[in-house]
Parts: sequence; C-alpha cells; structure tokens
Amino acid sequence: VHHGIAVADRKLENFIELAKLLKPCFKIELMLTRNNSHYYKQLVDKASIQKNISFRDPVPTNKIVETINEFDIGIMIVPPNNLNCLYMSPNKFWEYIQARLCTLFFPYPVIKQITNEYDTGFTSDDFTIQSMADKLNSLDAESIFKMKQSNHQHAYELSAEVQKQKINLLIDNLLK
Repeated sequence: VHHGIAVADRKLENFIELAKLLKPCFKIELMLTRNNSHYYKQLVDKASIQKNISFRDPVPTNKIVETINEFDIGIMIVPPNNLNCLYMSPNKFWEYIQARLCTLFFPYPVIKQITNEYDTGFTSDDFTIQSMADKLNSLDAESIFKMKQSNHQHAYELSAEVQKQKINLLIDNLLK
C-alpha cells in the first residue's frame, strides 16, 4: 500500500512502472487524496491496463493506521528531487510502522538508518524503479512477517509520544 497526495511532483506513475516488474503474487494499492483531480484521473487511466494495481478511497488522517493495518508492506518511491526529499522522514513511514507493516522505501539516508537500526523493513539499493522491483521480488512471506513483528515490538518506542519526550529532554538539556 501507498497512501498520500496525488501530485505530479511525487511521480506516482512510478507505481505503474513498478507494478509491471513485480511477480504475480504482489499487488499495489494506492490510497490517494485527490488534490489534483486531473493528475489522479491520468494515474487511474494509465494503471487501468495493470491487473496488479488498484486505487482505494482515502480515509481521514486519524484513520490511516487502522485502515492500512490490513496490508503487509507500506511502500514509498517518491524520487529525491531536492535535498529536502532526500533527507525526509515522511509521516507515512511512521504510519506504516504504527500499522505494523513491513516498510519498503527508496534509500533515503534517514529512513535507511532507522530501517537498519530497528528492522522496520527494507530499502532498495538505489533510487530506480528496477532496484525497488528487485528488492520487492526478493522478499518472501517469512521476511515480511519478521519485519511486521519487529515493527510491533518497536512501535511504542518509535511513537510520537516517546519521540516528543526525547525532544523535550534534549531542549531542556540545551537550555541548562
């Protein structure tokens, strides 16, 4: 599953290219907010020939985690078009962890570090769709389940509540 805003800068058509490269056992579901209905319609039209990609209605932000919990893998393949994108730590990464999904992202440095430290999932070897497809096609049910279990184990530690406490402690120490 991938959820987010349907905007052209995110190059969501890459999911259609990814779907073409996947083993038949994989299916991609996109849950997109339609801020740009023209772009969204283009995506739906382009994806219509792919049997392993579908679209789901978006849900309110406070319902994302419980809604996506039914999936196995949360995925993000937004290209790092600028420095902010390269070093991002997007909400969807944390929502995937809280939903106990295996995460699969491009190798954004911050995400790669957290993924390796907490076994949240996997990152591709580079920022190409082929690399993402290779990584996804190499996964089996056991490795995906292991990451889902790891996210269950680390979900509280990686929650906003705990992170807020850490940030407050850092600020308090800086002000002393």
